[in-house]
Amino acid sequence: PFFFNDTATTEIYTSLFVGSVRCVYETDHIQDKSDCIISGLPWGAFAEDIQVDLLNEIYDSLESGGEFLTIALLQGLMFPPGRRFKKAISSKFKTVERSKIVWSNLPPGLVYYCVK
Repeated sequence: PFFFNDTATTEIYTSLFVGSVRCVYETDHIQDKSDCIISGLPWGAFAEDIQVDLLNEIYDSLESGGEFLTIALLQGLMFPPGRRFKKAISSKFKTVERSKIVWSNLPPGLVYYCVK
């Protein structure tokens, strides 16, 4: 509850996560965009504005045709933030696919596979 309350009511976590995404590209790299970003962020614990900010940074950091993979826990899909996240990635990315549920994971989860 402590983490959820803080992320839902303050902007410090948005700055922390968005800053981390930006930081990857502010150093000297051969290419300025990524071909793939893999995330384990707790999307269901974030307020809508944080989800939007993070997805925008991730999307902008991907090259055309770049892939974004992220984990979603089954119980989170039943609640508004999880449903909102699914809707957000579906409207943001050209392709969104979902893996089968991995029941052997505790808690069960799945992977969203998105293509820019």
